[in-house]
Amino acid sequence: MADAHSKACVFDRHAMDQLRRELHLDPQPVRAMRNAYLKSFAPDEAALALFPAPGRITLNPLALAQRRDSGQDGASKLLFETSQGLLTETVILRVASGRSTVCVSSQVGCAAACRFCATGTMGIARGLTVAEILGQVVAAGQTVFALAQDGARDAVFNIFEAAIAGVPKNATVTLQLVADPTITATGTLREISPTIDTATGTVRAKVSFEDAGNAMPLGAAVMGLVDFPAESGVSLPWTALFRDSAGPAVWVVDAATNTVALKPVTVARYLADSVLVGDGLAEGDAVVTSGLQLLYPGEHVAATEVTP
Repeated sequence: MADAHSKACVFDRHAMDQLRRELHLDPQPVRAMRNAYLKSFAPDEAALALFPAPGRITLNPLALAQRRDSGQDGASKLLFETSQGLLTETVILRVASGRSTVCVSSQVGCAAACRFCATGTMGIARGLTVAEILGQVVAAGQTVFALAQDGARDAVFNIFEAAIAGVPKNATVTLQLVADPTITATGTLREISPTIDTATGTVRAKVSFEDAGNAMPLGAAVMGLVDFPAESGVSLPWTALFRDSAGPAVWVVDAATNTVALKPVTVARYLADSVLVGDGLAEGDAVVTSGLQLLYPGEHVAATEVTP
């Protein structure tokens, strides 16, 4: 298990699974972040915004040091720098058919010693890690820049469908700049996409706002806050939620016999690291929060105190 200060690399599935279990995260936001970054080539900030604990993961270990785009054949050469200051390059070839080829480096330097090639004169410094090789592919697929018309702006969010349920159109949204939360703006929810992004499992929502002072520049990462009416319910970690043929359910422990039974519940709201159960549980019910896949009705269990 990773210690409190360690970070998991997005390219390391085993480390990401360990981190998910350590933080008791639902698999869905983890998959959404990985799909957005590795399949849709989302910018780093956008991918991190999808993960509940962005400070515990790392993305591309390479930093883009230089980019050169050819005006003749459309090829692009990307020069990357490793954390040790070593340089390696990636080339994107674009052909008339519309397809593109990404040529990635697997090592720093080359042993061929070709006189016409600057890399060949370096010798081999070291091989690149899996993350450094895959990072070249992701960087090659990410958007370099986008053109936008100045004026009224949209803050665009990719949100899980369940999380946005019940939010009325034209709802007032408070926007905060991620880099400086003291910078805020007020916007209006103007559009919720009717379709789900199959890569991330999210729907796209657009919040229009005016930014006369240009405090929130184009491309900046923002957070959106919406006030909901107060709701009563029971807050449970994602790990407590089960599902049977009828819908959401939880395993409840009978205090007299220490046996479990599956109890249907109604989920009022899905939050980042918990769910709010609106109906189905009574005061004093003991709910199983781990090992659900091993349970069956009537099984005996033993309670364990957990320190928050």
